[in-house]
Amino acid sequence: MSSEDDAALSAWIAALNHELPAEIAVSPDIVVERYGWAPGRLVVAERISGAREVSVWIHRNRGHARFELDPAPPFSALPPFRVVRYRMHWGDYINGGIWAYTLIDGRIATLTHRPEDVPLEWRHGPPSGKKLPQGP
Repeated sequence: MSSEDDAALSAWIAALNHELPAEIAVSPDIVVERYGWAPGRLVVAERISGAREVSVWIHRNRGHARFELDPAPPFSALPPFRVVRYRMHWGDYINGGIWAYTLIDGRIATLTHRPEDVPLEWRHGPPSGKKLPQGP
């Protein structure tokens, strides 16, 4: 990954983790396509356009979810796309997925957000002894 990718992804993760305004990490005309989980994993569940709307989308999680890059090597992709794996921690729940993205002027311009399926043990709520964050 290039230093431009490292900087853009660091800013994106900081925005997702409520450590940086989204407008710093993304281009003004960004488009995010969020896919769903099985059986809707092949369908765009949500399309978010513009830095302001992306900021609103990010703040829906109220800072409970924490994101990071997965240490697995990035996938090869056809230019101009870059593809990386991410991890997400939400209380005791851990999952991940793939981000395919493009950059403009060092900021994320398009992003396809494809989460992994919800792990089987979590499909009907938290398993015994596991907790999710509560409240604002």
